[in-house]
Amino acid sequence: MRQSHVALLLSVCMGGAHAAPTILAFDADHLKVVEGQPVRLHWEVSGAATVMLNGVPVSGNSQIVRYAAGDASTLRHTLTASTPGEPETATRTIELSAGVVLDKDYIPESYAAGCKPVQESDFVLEHEYARIMPRDCTSVKVRNPVFVWPDVYNVAEMVLTVNFPSGKSPLRITTTRTSLILPELLNETGLYTWQVEYRLPDGQSRSGEVRRFHFDGNAVDNLPDLPTAAEVMAKIGQRLHPRLIPLSANGQVMQMSAIHAAVQASPLAASYETYLAEAEQVLANELYVMPAEPTNEGPNAIEHASFGAAQGIERLAVAALVKGDQRYHAQAIARLLQLASWAPEGVSGECQQDQANMQIMVALAQGLDMLYYNMTGADRYVLINAINARLNPLMYKMEAGLRANPYDSHVLASAYYAVQTLMLSAGAVGQGPAGDVTFEQGAQYDKSCYANDKPLVPFDRFSAAWETLITSSGTWGGGTDSAFGNSVGYAWYALTSYAPAMASYLLMANVDISRIPALRQFGDNFHAHTVRDRSSKVRSAFGDGSNHTGYYESYAWDSYRLFAQVSQNPVDEWYYRDNIEQTQSLALPFQHYFLTALRPPVEPAVLPALKRAYLFEDAGVVAMHSDTANPQRSSLFFRSSRLGAINHSHADNNAFTFVSKGKSIFISGGIYENFGDLPEQRIRRSTRYKNALTFDAGAGYNDAGIGQAESTANPVAPGAPRFYMQPHGRLINFYAAETSDWSVATGDATAAYRSLDESTWAWTPLLQGAVRTVAYNAKAGVALIYDWAQSATKRRWQMNYQTLVAPVDIGSREFKVNAGDGVSVCVNYHGFDGKYAAPEKMSKVAKNAQLAWPAGEPEQYHTAYKTNIRSNSLASLIVLKEDCNVVSVTAEYLSPTKLLVKVDTSWFIFDKKAVQLSE
Repeated sequence: MRQSHVALLLSVCMGGAHAAPTILAFDADHLKVVEGQPVRLHWEVSGAATVMLNGVPVSGNSQIVRYAAGDASTLRHTLTASTPGEPETATRTIELSAGVVLDKDYIPESYAAGCKPVQESDFVLEHEYARIMPRDCTSVKVRNPVFVWPDVYNVAEMVLTVNFPSGKSPLRITTTRTSLILPELLNETGLYTWQVEYRLPDGQSRSGEVRRFHFDGNAVDNLPDLPTAAEVMAKIGQRLHPRLIPLSANGQVMQMSAIHAAVQASPLAASYETYLAEAEQVLANELYVMPAEPTNEGPNAIEHASFGAAQGIERLAVAALVKGDQRYHAQAIARLLQLASWAPEGVSGECQQDQANMQIMVALAQGLDMLYYNMTGADRYVLINAINARLNPLMYKMEAGLRANPYDSHVLASAYYAVQTLMLSAGAVGQGPAGDVTFEQGAQYDKSCYANDKPLVPFDRFSAAWETLITSSGTWGGGTDSAFGNSVGYAWYALTSYAPAMASYLLMANVDISRIPALRQFGDNFHAHTVRDRSSKVRSAFGDGSNHTGYYESYAWDSYRLFAQVSQNPVDEWYYRDNIEQTQSLALPFQHYFLTALRPPVEPAVLPALKRAYLFEDAGVVAMHSDTANPQRSSLFFRSSRLGAINHSHADNNAFTFVSKGKSIFISGGIYENFGDLPEQRIRRSTRYKNALTFDAGAGYNDAGIGQAESTANPVAPGAPRFYMQPHGRLINFYAAETSDWSVATGDATAAYRSLDESTWAWTPLLQGAVRTVAYNAKAGVALIYDWAQSATKRRWQMNYQTLVAPVDIGSREFKVNAGDGVSVCVNYHGFDGKYAAPEKMSKVAKNAQLAWPAGEPEQYHTAYKTNIRSNSLASLIVLKEDCNVVSVTAEYLSPTKLLVKVDTSWFIFDKKAVQLSE
């Protein structure tokens, strides 16, 4: 169809008064073009005998031209109309322009203007779990930003140097820790540099690379200064127990009767009534009966027992505050003392079941706070000792363990519990055999879980815990965009820890950490990755637990609701409310009720206009949607992450998952039952079950499932991917303009396709290039997936697909997925000749690995397309069409790596890392 354009048209008319040649129209069907794209120029001329285009005679009224990259002359086209022997001529020129070009090898929108991040080679990156903040060229949004750098073995001390834009004397900080909140507020706008010097015991030193960050003191999106440990503790020190009862606007402690009345007048009234009724059942030993101390049970049973004990004590203590009934006081204290008797070095302790330990520790601290003046000094002494016995080994892990591995997910979560415990317990005094004993006197610095660990130098526990909390909250790729890249499921699990802790900090010290950079957009993770639908069966995109559904149903109504009450964001308030009436009468964590009088929920957003595409550049994840707020949305998810295959992440860099109209089509394969089970790891973490590219070992080998983070030096078959960051990806292109129907992202996973030589602990590259671009147009119902790979070894290449139903209509290059309820997706492949293997049932794959497929777990299918020939390079295109639509898609190879692709009226050029787009 001809399109109407506004173009730069230059007209020149020369001659006398008699009729002259006239160019009535000169137009192009595309003004934005990509390399090699055919563009038809149209014209209408009168009174001319000769028509020339760019100096060459032409006939008819149209001609096709093509743009040659880098040749500006192929963008400017001049039409001349004339009659031989006559002086009159007419001339018009039309200027085409290059379309969108993505070729910078990084995403400029994620970095400071004019600052290109350096993929530096730095000795500190040799650390197995290197974490660095601020990353090179990022912008910081607070005046006292977080700094994090890797540890170096046997370092004596480190010196952080920050250089200012003005060139004034640098700020130097000597420390023994590897993270801190900058103690001096930034007051200059511009580009800063920072560097860490490592001083060794022998007097020598080494310095890391110089890195840059930008700060604009006048930016409208700047955030409040990060709260410091000293500021928070100053507020806590002024509070008497119970500190969990908040202060009113006049600075006075709220009366429980006022909180009670506020909750009864709120939408939480029915839930609150249930909570108090449950407290009465606990009192009667009809609910949350106090369990005996676990001794030989498994981890899940131990955690279940700890949870039940904590829930019963919480309800009794809250009811005691509300009702003033001594029966509740007495039983709550009796249960607290019983829980305190559970051996901290036993199966529920930090060294054997850290999650149970954290629950018990906070339960004891909350009980100590709520019932402080209702118990004897001797009772307080027992609780103080028990809390310290559980806190001290946890603090050792935070101080020593996180230096070695700053990505230990359990220790990272423990910071939220530790801060909570310390705020609740600070200044508590008990009556011991030798007199008064304060909580702080119970600090010990040699309580490690391992006998050969050295005692730590004494440190202030609250300062250490608070700085760990603030500096580590962005660990999973959230330093600049609040992302949580350690699996979608574990973002929900983390929220169950984050939300109550964040609410408790508000209640006790009026400190709101929902505004720190790592959490200010935390809700975006959930809006982007989990549909707002309690009944949805859509699977999570990536990471452990992706085979599970129901995260929204399980956690939105309570944990996300509490997070929304803290964040005071109308979109957050809207997000958790799908069919909320189903849960309105269920009991909630007590913080909901206490916060209601202090910080009632805001009004929810009405039909919020959410982003169509979400970029989490730091975490390396992209989510593209048809309509983010629609539960029946279509979505393409893409991962290429610097987190690699660490922790709950998989060897799935440059993998995609796809949802069509509320149905999971291409999924992250495998099951998640046991984190440490090796046969399970070979399946659930493996590249070949992740809709990603794999290959064989070369001539003489047939298994084309070799992928990322391989566990042997020269793999001839896929193994269990290693839990490391070194085999990683990174996002290098992103485009999602509001004026465009297309969303585009490119990932470079070259570094992910590596194998580990355990004899030397060196990583060996398996490929010299592994780049994938995904482009999605939800209106057209078309997704494009371009792959380019390069190898020193000639290999057969394999495209992998993971589905919940067996593909049908399998041809030489195509197949179809029927998801039910009229939802289908057709797949077409452009590239080397090959063939599809028959879809294999994953239950059979599991059985062959001596792994039981869980009862009730839906079947999964793995379908692979393997090329017939071996080659050193690959360039291919996968086309997905929703509803198997008839939108025209053509692909033409302009070179062995360069594809010109037309989708309806849109054109793409894919060439290795570069993308061009015209619409």
